[in-house]
Amino acid sequence: SSSSSSSSSSSSSSSSKSASFQTWIDLLAHPTAVSIRDTLRHFLWSVIGAEADRKTEHSLWTCDPKHPPDDYAHRGCKDLGMRLDGVCEALADHMAQHELWRPAYTLESDVTGHVAAERARNEIRSELRAKTEAFLMERLHGDAWKLCVRLCRDQDNALNVMTHALASFLSPACLEIPTEMHNEIVWELAGQELAEINRRKTPADKVGCILSSATVIFRALGLAGTRTTPSVSDDASSSGHFVDDDENDAACSRSCGGRGTSSKVGTSADDFLPVFIWIVIQARVPNLHANCDYIERFHCPAGLRGRAGYALVNLRSAVSFIENIDGASISSDA
Repeated sequence: SSSSSSSSSSSSSSSSKSASFQTWIDLLAHPTAVSIRDTLRHFLWSVIGAEADRKTEHSLWTCDPKHPPDDYAHRGCKDLGMRLDGVCEALADHMAQHELWRPAYTLESDVTGHVAAERARNEIRSELRAKTEAFLMERLHGDAWKLCVRLCRDQDNALNVMTHALASFLSPACLEIPTEMHNEIVWELAGQELAEINRRKTPADKVGCILSSATVIFRALGLAGTRTTPSVSDDASSSGHFVDDDENDAACSRSCGGRGTSSKVGTSADDFLPVFIWIVIQARVPNLHANCDYIERFHCPAGLRGRAGYALVNLRSAVSFIENIDGASISSDA
């Protein structure tokens, strides 16, 4: 009974069948998807010129890669975020109605009613948009990243100096992190997750690194004994709570000696932010301003709702705290 209830809940919570990114690419190579391919190529050429063809499998382009697209105009990274959003939105609408993508992204058989079906269609469209964004940003990352690094260079240099200085003398007690929440293994794991951000190319993957780091911290706070495992709704950004995933649950459980939790009370931002600040200081991840700018410029706004948005806001808050820290910001009892 419990099993069937769980299965039913899981089935109803996901109203669309997710096709892999490779499936999306395979469909893109189909002859009937030529208009979509041409739009993608035209957009890439407008940003990076002939590099667009060198960075894309030639099998996807039906035209001579030596010649630019018709009506091609090179605009580089000027207004790139706005242009990217426009092309992703237009292509998501197109693909959602296209004969190729409709069978691959179909509604579950148990979705009934107008509201449920509409929600499922929106989920399908969002997934198509996300894959379009990933495809383009994988190829535009170099130029887009250089833009963000250049714009944020002074801020990032100042932040690096500050974190290096603070790491030399600051202790967890200065941030009023209770002793029972101290766990060097968990903190190192959270720092490693955050450091992955500089190895990722797409905005979604970058924000995923922040989310993974935050999840490790929240799970560890739950295991610390003062609070318990966080359980969060999708609207985490407004509730001040978070949610954890199975993989990070397991990693944190091992690092905390396998201790379990006893209730479902959520861990609050008051517990989380000081630890996250400590992680940012100790990890000393370069280019945090540039990474946040990259995410905010080039990620779909809908992708920054809920947990992902909450994680990004907390990273921004941690960075702001570090940049403005003074004697009044830290505990005098340390």
